[in-house]
Amino acid sequence: MRARLSIKVTISFLIILLTLSTSFLIVDALTGSTVGTSTRTSAVDYPFQRKSFYANGRFWVFWYDGSNMVYSTSTDGVSWTTKTTVRACAFGSGFSVWFDGTYLHYAYAYSSSIYYRRGMPNADGSITWSADEQTVTTLYNTASLPMVSVDSDGYPWIGYREYGSDLYQRPYVIKSSRNDGVWQTASGFPFLLSSMSDGICVSIIPLTNLKMLAVYGYAGCEVYMRAWNGSGWKSEIRTSSFMSSGFYHSAVAQGDDVHIVFLKSTTYDIQYVKYTYSSNSFGTETTLVAGATRTSAPVISINTATNDLYVFAATKTTGTPSGWTANHIYYIKYTASTGQWSSWTDWIDETSEQLSSADRLSCFYRTYGNYIGLMYLTKTARPYNVKFAFLSLVAKTWHDIASWVLTLLTRKWNPISTFNLNLQSRAWLNIASYNLNMQTRTWQTVTSWTQNIITRIWHAIATWTFELAAGMVKVWHEIASWTTTILTKTWHTAASWTHNIITYGWHTAAAWTATVETAGKAFPFIILIGAIFIVAVSIYILRER
Repeated sequence: MRARLSIKVTISFLIILLTLSTSFLIVDALTGSTVGTSTRTSAVDYPFQRKSFYANGRFWVFWYDGSNMVYSTSTDGVSWTTKTTVRACAFGSGFSVWFDGTYLHYAYAYSSSIYYRRGMPNADGSITWSADEQTVTTLYNTASLPMVSVDSDGYPWIGYREYGSDLYQRPYVIKSSRNDGVWQTASGFPFLLSSMSDGICVSIIPLTNLKMLAVYGYAGCEVYMRAWNGSGWKSEIRTSSFMSSGFYHSAVAQGDDVHIVFLKSTTYDIQYVKYTYSSNSFGTETTLVAGATRTSAPVISINTATNDLYVFAATKTTGTPSGWTANHIYYIKYTASTGQWSSWTDWIDETSEQLSSADRLSCFYRTYGNYIGLMYLTKTARPYNVKFAFLSLVAKTWHDIASWVLTLLTRKWNPISTFNLNLQSRAWLNIASYNLNMQTRTWQTVTSWTQNIITRIWHAIATWTFELAAGMVKVWHEIASWTTTILTKTWHTAASWTHNIITYGWHTAAAWTATVETAGKAFPFIILIGAIFIVAVSIYILRER
């Protein structure tokens, strides 16, 4: 009877264990890391601008701290350097940042001329500037809300709005004829995109072969677009739906086509539409979620390796939109290979600190180093926290099990031969050097000792391990020689076989392990804990026999 019970307990627990181990590979709600603070709620404004990227082994985040434009960097997306001041600043919406793969570019303006600078982000977190900050003269020198980017040859463009002599704001773009960090306004610029006025915001999106796309509009009007073909402007086109605010749009390019998301006027639906350059037209609009809040401004990023899209949005009101929870940030993925949108994923939970506002989101323009980062603002009173989280978009491919393991603290993948956690000090040590003696709670050389579960004494780890099968004879064999196939209860060479958890089949141990798409919550090591539990339960019941 007890033997049957042992089998039932072991099998039941194995089923639970496999269920739990696979569930740990699912992205669940997390809390972002704190980058810094600000005395103003405009620290990361606005959704149509960009303020972060990844380069040279570091995440780079720029924000307004209440007095200055500042930045901080992180090698793991968790621990951040002390902020560095770039320049004086009046509002977060007064600047934007662009990374072209080599250089970062910023543009700043607040009812003034535009100030532009280019620099190279270094591996140590510093910036090597190409030249002094450049003053970009506009028609009236009353520019604001700049959005900077660069074309395919590295020439900087800036979209902005400006008060004219009639005191109305209108949308403009300006371009430099130099791509070396020194600004020289190109002939034909600044260019007035439209005669529309007031509340306008302008995005300038790079396409291919010197082509660009200007995206602009204001509250209660359509989303307008106008393409530059490399030498001149195409005709203006507009969407069928209206925006709730000019601030609340975000766009990314895929070749010469552009993906746009915006918050729809009145109903506050989060809308998606694709612009096709060849026909200078829009496709059919798609509602990604209906009935969001009036500040649930979406932001979009693209995985350039797959052309998959990621759209992020937040809410401050539970049930608006339906099924969403207050102070949570969600994302939805478009898979280019299938042409399908996923369901929304509940990604970040800021219930404790609370989001400052649902429209304080800013994300990477595109993937850098397989990462898409999101910055946002929390707390409802000063000082406000600038926070950051990222998706690690590692392809779902298989890698050598001898090469990579997850570093739990940094949420990055490291060589399995490099790091292991010292459970006492919570510091990382060389996995080839140390292992914990569970009896004395001291550290021993990992190549020297392991515990005999039956006698509770320690043996050379290279020599002995316990054989569970073969009639449960409680004898020890060389660890380098034998391990058990749990499903068949037969023994195989340890160097030859391991279990593929996903397919429930066995594969060569040196050949395969999974790399999962994760936000840093993957924890397959639960398998080890479960295995120890199974052994303990089995031994206990056998003793009772």
